[in-house]
Amino acid sequence: MNGHANENPSAIGAALPKRIRKLRHLCLLLVLIMFSACRVLFSRPAESWLDPGWWNYTTVVEVQMRYDTRVSWNPLNQSSVSSGFESRIYLQPVRSAAGQALPESRAQAFELSRYPGWTLNGSVYALSDRIVLIRGTGDSQDRPGGVHREVFIQPLAATPATADADQTVLADGGADPMVLKPADGEYLLAAIPAPGEVDLLAVFLTRSTLEQRYGELLLDVYRYRGDGAIRKVSRRKIAWQGDPGMPDVAWARSGDRIYIKRLRDIVETTGDLTQTPASSGETGHRVATSFPGCFRATDSGSPVSLDGMLYVPEPVGSADSSQEPTGDEAAARTTRGFRLEPAPGWRNFADVRLISDFNRIGYGCR
Repeated sequence: MNGHANENPSAIGAALPKRIRKLRHLCLLLVLIMFSACRVLFSRPAESWLDPGWWNYTTVVEVQMRYDTRVSWNPLNQSSVSSGFESRIYLQPVRSAAGQALPESRAQAFELSRYPGWTLNGSVYALSDRIVLIRGTGDSQDRPGGVHREVFIQPLAATPATADADQTVLADGGADPMVLKPADGEYLLAAIPAPGEVDLLAVFLTRSTLEQRYGELLLDVYRYRGDGAIRKVSRRKIAWQGDPGMPDVAWARSGDRIYIKRLRDIVETTGDLTQTPASSGETGHRVATSFPGCFRATDSGSPVSLDGMLYVPEPVGSADSSQEPTGDEAAARTTRGFRLEPAPGWRNFADVRLISDFNRIGYGCR
């Protein structure tokens, strides 16, 4: 006789919903697993913007990074994994030469240059005839801020016209870039151009790592030549303690020396910056008795204009990085707005005074 014939029909009816609920929970779990797998397996386009800096009275320079991102394979690490970095330099007109706001049709940013790799935030310095920055050169998985870096110099074919002209800036305004690569075993920390009309570039490097510390900071000085090329003219080795990170640095207003903040004092370069110290007894630097009260690196790259206006970007929509503009819109970027705000109390490079009290550095700088 069939055993199922003796089963209680009410018991079967009661067990059925339990089985359905278990099956539903199992399906939900499978969906979650598949969704998580998709987030790990498939990348999506993303973008981020670096801190902007003023180029001149009318124009701001911005750098956008585009990349692909996905969730880490490690279930204990929910941070994203990014790859395929590309950087783009934009020139953003913000006002006319007379200080008047631009109409919306004229206040569009134009793409000046694009290059593979990430860009180090805070490393972008826009001069009248070139833009200097630090570019990441690691493999596709190298994250922004990694140790694989080089100095990237984008010459400009022409200074942008005033905002009163028919075309505010040139969308294709650059020549082929120049690249400075650190030697094997050396790691690039910063590249800071001299102020004013001084055609020098200070490049800071280290041989130290977190595992091996060599106790010195390397300062290489480069000079631009008349043909647009650049070459190294000197090197100084500065005693250093602590982590191999980038110290606070400031050019002198005259462009003839550099101040470097160490743990307990300030050193300043001595002698001709374009000459390497001649003998082992000459270090090319000394402990400074007076130094900047605010460590503004140089007169370019500031977030605040010379007349005290802070440029504040305003997102006005999400840009789809997978969609490339075409035709007349190929160079224009209209995905962000901006506003200008007064920055009371901010001291630009030219406003910084020398002090002699190490403990007063940073006071009143905002």
